[in-house]
Amino acid sequence: MKIHLTIFLFIITLGSISAQTLVPTTTQKEQVQDDNDIYTLVDTPAKYPGGSTAFNQAFIDNFEPPKIDSSVRKLVFTIQFVVEKNGHVSQISVLKDFGYDIEQNVRAAFEKLDTWTPALINEKPVRYKMTFPFTVNPPIEKEAN
Repeated sequence: MKIHLTIFLFIITLGSISAQTLVPTTTQKEQVQDDNDIYTLVDTPAKYPGGSTAFNQAFIDNFEPPKIDSSVRKLVFTIQFVVEKNGHVSQISVLKDFGYDIEQNVRAAFEKLDTWTPALINEKPVRYKMTFPFTVNPPIEKEAN
């Protein structure tokens, strides 16, 4: 009798758990896209010509590090930006710059970069938010003798 009661309670528990499973009413592909929406989850992410390695190298080549204390061996910061439907970059911001006020330097570097291939949902270009951490080794100034 105890085994039957245990099995019965187990079946009821399974039924109540499956009844609580959320099923989305619409998928991302079915949703109507507003031209101003910015996405972080897409079918095809935005891509820099040559990929992320090329982007990292192009950014570092064009980024002018600010003058910082000589005791700092590397500068770590996080950049967030939006790749527009035409592949241009907008809404560039530095999320973590640890007080070095480098946003102008970041914007200047982005102005020199190539245009991105935009992100796609349902094979249509959409605005896409990206976040990248960067580590830059500032130039070491030689001490005058």
